Amino acid sequence: MKRKFLLTTIILMAAVMLAASLNVAFATTTYVDYEHAGAVCIINVPGHTPWIRLNVFGQMKGNYYHGCADRFMLYVRTGGTDAAPTFAPVAGYEDNPTRSAFSASLGLPTVEHVVKPWQIGIFRIGKTAIVYWTIPLEVPVAPLSTSVVTLPPGMLILAGYGDKLAYSIGPVAMGPYGWNVTYSFHSYAANAKLFCPGWHCHMEPVGQGFTGLGLQTMVVVDRVWTWTHA
Repeated sequence: MKRKFLLTTIILMAAVMLAASLNVAFATTTYVDYEHAGAVCIINVPGHTPWIRLNVFGQMKGNYYHGCADRFMLYVRTGGTDAAPTFAPVAGYEDNPTRSAFSASLGLPTVEHVVKPWQIGIFRIGKTAIVYWTIPLEVPVAPLSTSVVTLPPGMLILAGYGDKLAYSIGPVAMGPYGWNVTYSFHSYAANAKLFCPGWHCHMEPVGQGFTGLGLQTMVVVDRVWTWTHA
């Protein structure tokens, strides 16, 4: 009887250990970002090519890094018509080293830069957002290209208007290493003006006439990012 009890106990313990190891093996890593302010704008200044699409993710807080984070994602035009251009991601600028390391680990075809907190940023008051960069932003002319276009220090003022719109997107595969992201946010359509003395722009309108998510100029008032990796 004792030997039977001992054998049963060993089998049960083995089953528990196997279940625990399977749970670890198939555990899902989840990261979450909460974003307070963001913006999207195509910088299409006459005489300066290629067009640059700037996506700003600002005043973010996450469960996998300390403090706040701001991220600029820069895209360059790769084709399409003037009304519906296509873009490819080429560079990222981020002021939180830990979050920037995560961005780099995704394996996207972007050059990642870590900057100081005052070198890039965004302020939002209601429907209006002010995006600024106090350093030149180097933008490769194509993914992984060694040739760059330099966007001199400047700022964008985006004036939102109309109704607040809601979006929910994902899950979307992000990079080749098994990460997926789902995000939801609210935003306003906006008009944008660029101040960039290095390009002789003194509050020149940019980003006008584009439609569709990712192309339309907008002010983002909140966004939740949920990253998962199985």
